[in-house]
This record gives sequence, C-alpha cells and structure tokens, in this order.
Amino acid sequence: MKHLRGYTLIEILIAIFIFAIVSGIVSLSISTTQRAFTHNQKALSELAKLQNALLIIERDITQVFNRNIVDENLKSQGRLTTGRSQELMFIRTGYVNPKEFYDRSQLQRIRYRLKDGELFRDAWTFDNLTDKPNASRVIAQHINKLRWTFYDKKLQTYTLWPPVSQLTEELPGVIVLTIEFENYGTVERTFLVPVYEQEYKEKSQ
Repeated sequence: MKHLRGYTLIEILIAIFIFAIVSGIVSLSISTTQRAFTHNQKALSELAKLQNALLIIERDITQVFNRNIVDENLKSQGRLTTGRSQELMFIRTGYVNPKEFYDRSQLQRIRYRLKDGELFRDAWTFDNLTDKPNASRVIAQHINKLRWTFYDKKLQTYTLWPPVSQLTEELPGVIVLTIEFENYGTVERTFLVPVYEQEYKEKSQ
C-alpha cells in the first residue's frame, strides 16, 4: 500500500511567497488603473467646465448692447469698462423674458472678475444700480493669469478700455481673452463685438 506524501514546510512557504508576489502585482495594477481612471475623469470634468465657461463668456460678449453703464448716482460709467483684478463690465441683451412674463428688462449688466484664481461672473438686472449683483457665480478655477485685449475700429490694440489716451464711449470691435491655467497652459479666445462685427470682417479680409 502506497503512502501519500504531503507538502513540506519549505514548499508551502515558497507557494505563499509566490502567491504574495502575484497578489501584490495584481493589486498594484488595479490601484494604478483606478488612479488613472479617477485622474482622467477629473480632467474631463475640468475640461467640460472650461468649455462651458468659454461658452458663457462668448454668449455674453456676442450680445453686448451699446448702452452706458449707470451707477446708483445716475453717473455714466461708460459702455464697456475694465478695472482692477482684470474686471470687465458691460451691458448685454438677450436676458430671456418669455412673453414678458416678468416685469423686467431684457438687458443685464455683466461683470467678469478674477479673485484668488477663480473667475466670477456677476449679473445685475438692468434696474439694479447698486454695487451688489443679483447673481454671482464662479465659472472657472485654477487660473494663474487673465488678460483682456481690445481692438478698436482701426484695429489698434489696447489693454484697457476705454483707452487711457482717448475719451470715447464707443465699444471695441474685437475682444481677446487670454487665460493661463495651472493645468491646461494658456487658452486664448477672440470675440467679435456685434456692433462692429461686419465692419471688422471686411477690414480683415
């Protein structure tokens, strides 16, 4: 009668050692895959937010309305102005009011401002002349630098509007937005102001 031979202690230890190595490799692979997936999801989410922010800015600028901004003292602040912290303020139309259901204008005062790496969009109803907006929200984050560049009808370039050397209430013909992000480098967008859109296109041809 044959006697069955069992595993020796050394064989069992070797098997456990090999199993531990294989388990470690599999665990590391799964962990790496999960981190990569999480990173990709976060990057896609940030990219979607960036695209949405640029669409919001484009929608506002392409609906700029040629009208003076008025403060609570009924003093004109210009038709489109820049200020500290790379602020940009203007009046826009297109504030939806279906069948004039709400007792308000379709005009809004809009301000973009950069604070602590975040780009805010402030909005006032047209009858609100105070400094406090009706709505304010962050539309982009992780910004290192932001710069507005303006072109007049003669395609002269300015970093402030209205130009310091000119007393004008005209709107710029073109607005260029340059944003330096922490993670995505520099993004630049060019917007044609509707008042001069056709004129600018003809000059650039």
